[in-house]
Amino acid sequence: MKKTPPSASGKQRILAAAKSLLAEGNTNPSMMDVAQKSGLSKSALYYFFKNKSDLFSELAYEQSQYFQENIQKIIAEKKDPEETMKKMLLFSLSYLQKEQPFSLFLFEQILTKSPKMLEGIVQERRKVVALFESVLNQGIASGIFRKKSPQKSSRLLVGMLDFFALASILSSGQDSRHCACPHDLCLHFLSLLKV
Repeated sequence: MKKTPPSASGKQRILAAAKSLLAEGNTNPSMMDVAQKSGLSKSALYYFFKNKSDLFSELAYEQSQYFQENIQKIIAEKKDPEETMKKMLLFSLSYLQKEQPFSLFLFEQILTKSPKMLEGIVQERRKVVALFESVLNQGIASGIFRKKSPQKSSRLLVGMLDFFALASILSSGQDSRHCACPHDLCLHFLSLLKV
């Protein structure tokens, strides 16, 4: 008798379970941990993902899509470039603060284990840089932002966001007075861009 394949909702349960484990502080969940958390069998996990790296690469891609969709919604509001950039930065900084466990996991995977995940993150990061660059170009055209290389400035901005994510991870659990407020960082970033 042929087995019925798991439903598509099973894949979402698996991804949600993996993210939940990371949020709970399990920085290296096994496939068995994910199976138990999702309430599905280990074979169901392997139906959707050939290994742990594939599972977490998919989760990283999904998180990147969520991030990009929110940035695109902000751009679609058609505010002036300065207001758009401010909203993009505020969203980015608060997202990175909220997603500390996932960011920590990504940094660990990139540095130690998964060239495939690194490749995917680099591709997605280029898309984010392009979104920031599009708003910088609008701001340059309207005389709000400096006429510096928008591509380099966008890379620098995204690099600063990466730095914020790493600093936020490294300072987690410490006195919150030593952590920069996203709003203050956003205003500082904007001051660097303005004419």
